Amino acid sequence: MKLKISIILAIFTLSLSAQSLQYKMETFEKAYSGKNNQKDTIFQMQISYPVFYGDTSVGQVAKKINSTIQTAIFGEATGGSDELYNGFLQIVQEDEDSSYFTGYWTYSTNVSHEFSKESLISIFLFHDEYLGGAHPNSYCVGLNFDIRTGEPVGQSEIFIAGSEEELNRLGEQIVRQEREIPENQTLSDYGYWFENDKFQLNGNFIVKADGLYYTFVPYEVGPYVLGYTDVYFPFEKIKHLISPNGILGWVVKK
Repeated sequence: MKLKISIILAIFTLSLSAQSLQYKMETFEKAYSGKNNQKDTIFQMQISYPVFYGDTSVGQVAKKINSTIQTAIFGEATGGSDELYNGFLQIVQEDEDSSYFTGYWTYSTNVSHEFSKESLISIFLFHDEYLGGAHPNSYCVGLNFDIRTGEPVGQSEIFIAGSEEELNRLGEQIVRQEREIPENQTLSDYGYWFENDKFQLNGNFIVKADGLYYTFVPYEVGPYVLGYTDVYFPFEKIKHLISPNGILGWVVKK
């Protein structure tokens, strides 16, 4: 058996707000070429993500952010990249000589820092894999944090109370425009699976300099053929719904 192993620790630093919170990028790569190196690469895993750190004043904040990010990547695999890789490797080794094994398999997760301002940092996780079957699969997750506390930031930390209905109404307008769905056609007629045929945002978003970007992944609210459904809210379109006392208060004060 031959394993090609590369573990790269690339260090980048970013001062966030007035605090000393920083991060470094850690990358894990392994490839398997079959028993006794008899094949080309038939399984490859690549994982890249930021690891936050800082002085004692932000140690607990960094710990909280790292825990949330790594749980999103590894789930219950407390041993991290190695445990995750070894679990898949065992399956590959058991099946690689069978007639139904359709390698090569790939498993890739990349987590990147997308945006930060004042007390907010926005992280984007993208995962794609092919583990046999008719087609590859992928998904993405937005992870937003308050760097004063390390706590996740959701809609309630951004918008004024009671804004959900208007956000959903605006979101449906955007989807209909992007997908060219006429008003006389229901979302379910187009192929969506929203409960009671009522559009509802899912809370999966990242913040960027120009607005909020929501994403529905394949199979979440529609069949695979519909792909991703992205909903982009420019700040100017939702400025009236943003709390001036919330973590994005700087948008209102522009």
